[in-house]
Amino acid sequence: MSMGRRKGNEGDAVSLFPFMSILVCLIGSLTLMITIQMSGQANSEQSQEEIERYRKYTELKAVMEQDQAELESLKRLLAQAEKAHEEILEAIRAHDPDATRKLVLAHLQDFEKRIRRYLQSREGGDGRPASRASRGTAPVERVERLRRTS
Repeated sequence: MSMGRRKGNEGDAVSLFPFMSILVCLIGSLTLMITIQMSGQANSEQSQEEIERYRKYTELKAVMEQDQAELESLKRLLAQAEKAHEEILEAIRAHDPDATRKLVLAHLQDFEKRIRRYLQSREGGDGRPASRASRGTAPVERVERLRRTS
């Protein structure tokens, strides 16, 4: 036998293709699972953020509606005050001191009554600190002093 080339046994060779394909599939599956897990966490954090944002929105909407109602009330009060001022001005133009005095006193008494109601509602109803509302009582005391002196 000559020194020829030895013919290798090709049937005994081990193929790594099935192992590599299983490994690639495993890596892909793990990557997909991690991606799904991370997106699920991001959605839960986002939903908590949305819940908090909605809660703040409803609070602000309630405050806005309350402020709108207060604005409408103040507009009505302003219209009433303008009407009273017009009546006082007419009495002054008519050179009627008794009517002017009566109209001014009635206007001040009405104003004092409204201010007292407003301040009482601010102290009691909406949960704002009493110290903030009590700061507004100084004008009422001044009105009382002026009323006593006249």
